[in-house]
Amino acid sequence: MSSDSDSDCTNMDEDYVDSELRDAIFNECLKNLEECATRFPEHYKSLYRLAYHYMYSPGITKSFDKCYELLLGSYKTALGALVQGIFTERRSNNFFNGIWRIPSSDIDRPGSFETHLCKCVKLLITVLTAKHDHENILELAVHLYRTPETDKKYLNETDREMLYQTAVSSCIEVLKNKLKWISDKKDDCKLLSLMIDIFKVYRKCVRHIHEKECAFSSVLVEAYIIYMNKKGQLQENCNHLDLALKLCAHEINYRKTKEKMENDPKNVDTTLSDASKIQPISSSFVTGLTKLKRGTVSHLANNASLSTCDSAIRINLSSPKTELSRAHEKVMKDLKEEKISQLVFYIAKENSDLSNICASF
Repeated sequence: MSSDSDSDCTNMDEDYVDSELRDAIFNECLKNLEECATRFPEHYKSLYRLAYHYMYSPGITKSFDKCYELLLGSYKTALGALVQGIFTERRSNNFFNGIWRIPSSDIDRPGSFETHLCKCVKLLITVLTAKHDHENILELAVHLYRTPETDKKYLNETDREMLYQTAVSSCIEVLKNKLKWISDKKDDCKLLSLMIDIFKVYRKCVRHIHEKECAFSSVLVEAYIIYMNKKGQLQENCNHLDLALKLCAHEINYRKTKEKMENDPKNVDTTLSDASKIQPISSSFVTGLTKLKRGTVSHLANNASLSTCDSAIRINLSSPKTELSRAHEKVMKDLKEEKISQLVFYIAKENSDLSNICASF
C-alpha cells in the first residue's frame, strides 16, 4: 500500500476479484498491519491504513466502529493486543497530543508527517460524520480554529484552514440531518432534546468560534420553529433566536432540578420551591417547555414525607409556644401533602392554635 495515495485495492472492480478471495487477502494484510502497530505503536501510518481500510473496504471487513477505535479509542487486534488510537491521548489544548514524528529519514520523508496527519484528520471527520458525532467534530473544529504555537504545528497552515472549514460544515450537516430525521418521526421529546444539544453547540461556538456564530444560530432557530409549530405556539414578528435561547436555558435548568429531586428525595423540601419556579409559566414567558407532571412532585414528596415527619416529631411539644409556632410554620410552608397536614394538626393541637387547625384542612 503506497503512503502517497489514498487509493488501494479496495477500489478495484469487484468483477475481477472473487469476494471470498478478496476478503482472505484483506485479512492477511490486516494481520500484518496489526503486527506493525503492535511492535511500533507510534507508527501512525499503520494505524491510518488500518482505519482507512475499515472505513472504505467492501465486503465483511468494513467497520465504522473499528475505524473509530483506531482514531479516537483503543483497538484490539486479532491476536488480542490492545493498540491506542491515533488521537486517543488528545487534550483540550492539544488535539494531536501523543503523536510523535518518526525521527528516521528512511521512514519519514520531508513533509510526510504533515501530509499523513492531514489524511488522518480528513478520515476522522468522515467517520465522525458517518457516526453523527457532532460533539467530537465540534471539538476538532475548535482546535483547528486556533493558530498553534510554532513548536506545536502538526499541519500545514493551508491544510489546517481547509480542515477547519470542513469540520464546521460537517458539524452543521450532522445537526441538520438529525433535525430532519427527528422532525419526521414527530417525537416532541427527542426534538426538544436535540434543540438543547444544538443550543450547547451554539454556546460553545460563541465562546470559541465567533465567526461561525450565525451558521449555528440558524440551525437553532430552525429547530425552534419546527418545535413551536408542532406545539402550535409559534409567535410571529419576534426574535426567534432570543426565544430559543431562553427556552433551552430554562429547560436545562428544569431538567437539572428534576434530576436533583429524583436522585436526592431527602432534599425535596428545599427543591420543591425551586421546581415551582422553573415551571413553564405562560405563553407570554417561555412557551413550549416540558411541564412537570403533578404525579412526579407528589410521588417525590410522599417519599420524603416520612423523613420529614420524623424530624418534625422530634420537636419537644412542651417547648414554648413561639418555638412550636415556628416549627408549625416551617412544616406548613415546605410540605403541604396530606400526611404533613395531619402532622400539622397534631402540632397545632398541642399548641392550642385552633385557627391554624382550620387553615390546615
